[in-house]
Amino acid sequence: MRNYATKIGDLRGGNETIRAADDKPPSGSYHCRLLRAFTLVELLVVIAIIGVLIALLLPAVQAAREAARRMSCSNKLKQIVLGAHNYHDVNHALFASLSQGRLSPDQTANAGNYDRNSGWTRLFPFVELAPLWDAIMTTNIGSAVGSSSLSTTNPAAAVISSFVCPSSENQKKPTTVYSLSNYRMCQGDNANYAGGGISNPEVNVRGMFGKSIWHPLSAVVDGTSNTVFFGERENALAATNWNTSTRMIKNHAEYGSTFSTFSGSISTTNPMYLVSRQTCLNTVGANGFYKTSIAAADMRNYWSNLYDGANFINRFSTIIAPNGPSCTHGNNGSMMTATSNHSGGVQVALGDGSVRFVSETIDTGSGDNFYGTGTASATAQGESPFGVWGAMGSRDGGESKTL
Repeated sequence: MRNYATKIGDLRGGNETIRAADDKPPSGSYHCRLLRAFTLVELLVVIAIIGVLIALLLPAVQAAREAARRMSCSNKLKQIVLGAHNYHDVNHALFASLSQGRLSPDQTANAGNYDRNSGWTRLFPFVELAPLWDAIMTTNIGSAVGSSSLSTTNPAAAVISSFVCPSSENQKKPTTVYSLSNYRMCQGDNANYAGGGISNPEVNVRGMFGKSIWHPLSAVVDGTSNTVFFGERENALAATNWNTSTRMIKNHAEYGSTFSTFSGSISTTNPMYLVSRQTCLNTVGANGFYKTSIAAADMRNYWSNLYDGANFINRFSTIIAPNGPSCTHGNNGSMMTATSNHSGGVQVALGDGSVRFVSETIDTGSGDNFYGTGTASATAQGESPFGVWGAMGSRDGGESKTL
């Protein structure tokens, strides 16, 4: 057959050639071949591999996002502590945690401000929020700060992003609570709270911030690099004043009967070391949540609020390790703990302007309280009984401990 191939081109006017059936295709020509599809098993294997890769990568992506959020929180703390230093340069002392709008002790309280107006407002002009400060000082903000009865036109209703940590559940804040914050002032290694309004200073608070107390940096005998000024506090999501659904220790405080040693009027000479730390620690169950035996009415959120200067709302103590339980008894005293959504601890700003991460396993000493049984007339002094964490909260305990 090979020898009898004819040219079709001769018949059609072209030059195509008819090949015999057993002829091999010329080099470079196209030929048909059977395409093989994927089997079901192969497709399932590929899908499984993709699923495994996603499972491996997702935690890394989430960790990277949390690292970015944590860095943002750190930067905001940095701006707050730098603003505090600027405030000190102008006023020669740091602001009081509660002072009814006064910038210094020699000023008259602003009658239009709620008498629990927070010290954070005094910081506003030094963190690029001067217009908000002016509005607060010329407006009667009333006593409804932080509640649903606060008018949205009230300057105290403003939510300031520079005081909200991106890692916080604050991003889902209840609509009935305004001006939430994730940052608090450090009152040191005691739970002192003096009643009687702004006219009754908290002279025995061992940290840098207390009611009607303006401490200069010279009061930091332990050194600014060894003293905590500000720290983080996580907030709850419930739209009511307490929440029975989660009992999370990070964003709730036990209130009432189990902490009844706070009951009654507290004098300015009582440093509140009469309180047992172990009593507060015992409120936590084996599952890491507050015990179900604690009454629902004793589970309080105590959201951090920029405009309310109450100690349980805008301060924390260095008695219980970060992310531990908090306990309080009304307005008479509180043992509020620094907490956050960061894994393993919280961030704090030191007096030297640096921001450090504090592990929830930090040394907190073995002491249960400062004086054992304690006396009402005792004066807080000397080294903290609460280990490194307690020492970092006191400004003049004489400790040589550092983070």
